[in-house]
This record gives sequence, C-alpha cells and structure tokens, in this order.
Amino acid sequence: MHTPFLRRRGCQKANQTLFPNFNLFIMKKILFFSLNCLIISFLGSCGKKDYTSIEGQVLEKGSNKGIANAKVIFSECVPGDGFGASAICLDIETVLTNAQGKYILTKEKDDATYYRIRAEKNNYGKPVEVFQTANAGEKSKNLNFTLPAFAWIKFHVKNVNPFDDSDYIAAPGASGGNLDYRFYGKTVDTTYILGGSKYPGGFNFGIDWTIIKNNKQKEIEDSIFFIPLDTVYYKIKY
Repeated sequence: MHTPFLRRRGCQKANQTLFPNFNLFIMKKILFFSLNCLIISFLGSCGKKDYTSIEGQVLEKGSNKGIANAKVIFSECVPGDGFGASAICLDIETVLTNAQGKYILTKEKDDATYYRIRAEKNNYGKPVEVFQTANAGEKSKNLNFTLPAFAWIKFHVKNVNPFDDSDYIAAPGASGGNLDYRFYGKTVDTTYILGGSKYPGGFNFGIDWTIIKNNKQKEIEDSIFFIPLDTVYYKIKY
C-alpha cells in the first residue's frame, strides 16, 4: 500500500544525488530570464522616446557677427484653455552661446507644450524678434536672434569765439525740451556722454545743434558712425 510513496522518495533522492544544486540552478535561470526581460523592456521604452532640438545663432545687428556668451532662455509654455485663460510659461533652462554665437538645446518631445525662447546680453538691446516660439512636438527648429549693440558718443562743447553773456548753444541731445544740453555764456567748456539703448552701434546717426550769437542764429548738422560697444569722441567749437 505504501510502495508508491517509497518510489517517490526514491526518485527525489535520486534527483538530489544526480543534481545536488538543482534548486539553485532553477533559481539562477529564473533570475537571468527576469533580468533579460527587464533590460529588453527598458531599452525598448528608451528607444521609443523622441526629442526636440532647438538651435540657432545670436547675431549683432548691423555687423551680423556672432555674439559670444549671450544668454538664450527657454520657457516651457502650456497653451490657454480657449476660454479666456492665457498661456502659462515657466523658464526651464538657460544656455550660453559659443564663440560663434551659436546655441543648441535638446528636450524630450511633449505635444502638449511649446517653448518661448529669448536672447539677451549686457550692453545689448532687446532682440528685433523679442520672442520666438517652437512647438515641443517638432523634431527640430532653427531660431536666430539679432541684438543691437549699445554705443556711446562723448561731446566736448566749447565756446571758442565768445561775443557776450547771451551766447547760446542747443547742443546735440537738447531736442524734445531737454535743458541739460543748452548752454549760455562766454565761458562754455563742457563734456557729456550720450548713448546706450537709444544709439545702437553699427549705424550712422544724424546730429544737429543751434548756435545764437549777436542775435544771429545758425543751424548745423552732421552724421556720426556709432561704433558697437565703443565710445566716439566729437568736439563742437563755436
């Protein structure tokens, strides 16, 4: 009646004799198979990811030279709901341009968002483009920016032929009711600087001034080339 049981025990002993590490062998096989499945699954999911590449160049207005170390700021935006709510944008990353003014940013695609990109640098004005956009679902996008460089001019105004104390000059910068650059008297000898955002470099600008001596008025005009990121010296003798 108990013979089958004895046979089963006999087989179990036989297996243990022939394969002393049988259970360990099976466990290793299961572990190896599980790890392979996990790796294949991970690689498969990574392979399915797609990315958006945004690149371009930041250029100096006028010269079209690349601007090194300019900041290119990326904002990730969620569109409005179409019922009056505006888009919500958050700065997510800032990259610096290289020596040629070039930049690149690679982000994982997201069809639900888009990017707003702006460029800036000290002593440069706002870009002509101000903001540019890229769909986060696009594979690639090329966006360039043009920044106007600031420039300055230093005026030296001197009355070299005085007539009387009513001598008058409305020097450059005095237009629009600005009283800072209107001078009276025989001993005028002064300097001042104009420039910055109102005077982008790389262009010619017209200047003019008005002189009154001995009740005679004279209008004078000239043109000056403003050097980007530099100061030009200009002397007015009257």
